[in-house]
Amino acid sequence: EYLIKQLGFKEHEVIIITGQVKKSDRPALQDLFNGERYNPETALYEKIEDKDRAKVLLGSSVIKEGMNLQKYATCLYNIFLDWNPTDNQQLAGRIHRQKNPFKNVRIVNPLVIDSMDIFMNQKLDEKTSRINSLISKSDGTQALSLEEFDPNEIKYRLIQDPEKLLDMEINDF
Repeated sequence: EYLIKQLGFKEHEVIIITGQVKKSDRPALQDLFNGERYNPETALYEKIEDKDRAKVLLGSSVIKEGMNLQKYATCLYNIFLDWNPTDNQQLAGRIHRQKNPFKNVRIVNPLVIDSMDIFMNQKLDEKTSRINSLISKSDGTQALSLEEFDPNEIKYRLIQDPEKLLDMEINDF
């Protein structure tokens, strides 16, 4: 509402992707942000005019996996620091990736004064450093890549209760 009323964006230029948006509807929203539309008749992506493209995408944690936003994205604001460094890296990877036409992208983690943000940021930094030291070889290269770890996959493997698994599946959609 603020982006439209105060900053002058048109309604179609602002899209929101949260867990309330069906998983099957998310690719079309991603495409609107990327300036393209899938044509099922030709099975090809067609470019849409810039005036019809979404300019701002607001997303919850559901965008951290499976979303390709690099075509027009230059800045990502992460307002929820995750305890897991790989989740934060996954989120940054939505725009910081190959084929992004911009030389630089910004990943911004706004922190609030006198809040848990500072503590969380410090702990996340310590955890990331610890993980990096555990997987570093003596020549400075990485023995393992953080991209190889999928914390959600591990979480699902560790939970044996079918009802809890069902609840988690439902909440992820």
